[in-house]
Amino acid sequence: MGEKNRHHEFRETRLPKCACLNCGKVLDAATSMEGHTPHEGGVSICFDCGHVAIFDAQLKFRPPTDEEMLEIAGHPVLVQVQKARAEAMLMSKLSRKTVFRHHQGSLEDSMKTAIEVRSINDLVLELQKRFTFWVIKPSDIHIQEYMPWADTRIGWEKTYLVTLSGKGVVGFTNGPIGDSNGPD
Repeated sequence: MGEKNRHHEFRETRLPKCACLNCGKVLDAATSMEGHTPHEGGVSICFDCGHVAIFDAQLKFRPPTDEEMLEIAGHPVLVQVQKARAEAMLMSKLSRKTVFRHHQGSLEDSMKTAIEVRSINDLVLELQKRFTFWVIKPSDIHIQEYMPWADTRIGWEKTYLVTLSGKGVVGFTNGPIGDSNGPD
């Protein structure tokens, strides 16, 4: 029927394809809670951008009227859905962070060095702190998939090997870094 989550029942209903009025994301389903189903005049919230729309008679989106906006503004269910959406977006963002850890001693010791890296330049700066006697350029760094399976000890879906040209292994990441020159 639906999945239970935080004491609410969620139900998915297939809909005619329709684009969000704000971000353009094409949607073909709605998830409703507590037994509600999409209906004419019902409220819809785009999970991608949070835009509020109203279902028309064909279950497509239309902008809310001024009166409808006043009626739904601050509605407890709407606020709850927007909070859940924000939480899901935050968790998604956090799970996409690329983490680098230096290669050293035990896994525990290595994890103590873990930092977030947003670019290859962040990684150059981090490595330059450790290896002050080397001049490191972005083109010296190579990142390649090392363990294509989940490492449940540390919660990484995959592990990537970080090497420096002519120097060998210097660390690991939990994902590729977008502007690295190594194979992904």
